Amino acid sequence: MNDFMKKRRECMDILMVYEPILVFRRFVSELFGDNIALGTRMDILDVIGRASEELCGVNLLRKNREDNDLVRQLQDKNEPKVSGKRRLVNNNSSNNHLPIQANDADIYTTRALNLIDETQKTRRWGHGRNRSARAQQQRTVTNRFGPIAPLFFYPLLEGFMKSKDNVSIWGGANGSRLMSSFLVTLSTLAQSAGNHPGTNVLAADLFDLAWSFRDAEIAEVRVSVLVAFATSIAFLPLDFLLQKLYGADGDSFPGYLKKTAIGDSDRNCRELATAITKNVSTSLGGFGSDFGSLDMVERMS
Repeated sequence: MNDFMKKRRECMDILMVYEPILVFRRFVSELFGDNIALGTRMDILDVIGRASEELCGVNLLRKNREDNDLVRQLQDKNEPKVSGKRRLVNNNSSNNHLPIQANDADIYTTRALNLIDETQKTRRWGHGRNRSARAQQQRTVTNRFGPIAPLFFYPLLEGFMKSKDNVSIWGGANGSRLMSSFLVTLSTLAQSAGNHPGTNVLAADLFDLAWSFRDAEIAEVRVSVLVAFATSIAFLPLDFLLQKLYGADGDSFPGYLKKTAIGDSDRNCRELATAITKNVSTSLGGFGSDFGSLDMVERMS
């Protein structure tokens, strides 16, 4: 059964990446439909979030970094020197002709071994393909999600606005769990959109939606609100963020962060609020004076 659920999830991921718009529309109709189990709704949100990460290229970049790390480890252990034309001499002359040991193959993946083999091949004049054994290949990844991010974000937002009074979806403890997952998914979409034009608009709408749930009774929802804030402020226009700095202290963004960092009953909320306060205060410089002293917040928390 576990294997079946894993394959089911993998199939949904593949479908979402291969035909994102078509499959997304089908999933959204199920997400906000009647008589749908909570687990199914949350699975749909998870698939949407994972698809956005795959389409934006973050998974490929992560894989490339892992490959480079493994290559460097192998090169550090068995780094060759080039002597003359088309001849490799290992650092340890007694092991000139020994292959990589079998236990290394157990530790490192086959893919990494193939990569290191490529880096050790020589050219005509005896130079390796990489003149420096530590040099990493520069890879660029195209963000395929950025252009279609609004086609994901706003149908989800519209579906929520139309169904927000439906207690069978959003009521009780199950509704709180779904809301937490919903906000995290929207945050993932905004993050995956990256610096594509229009992401700042998504970030502003995400901020406004999260703001309306900042005083939720359930800690899990408050944590997801802070995740949304942490995501959105990286893309918000400066004028939008500055508007949140001023006003009645109890209802301003700095006032909310201070109150949460000092007095929230949940440790995760306090830590997130403190980290966001420090980040925004540092980023805005003099403009962020309304965030107060982070040292004072940390001493009082």
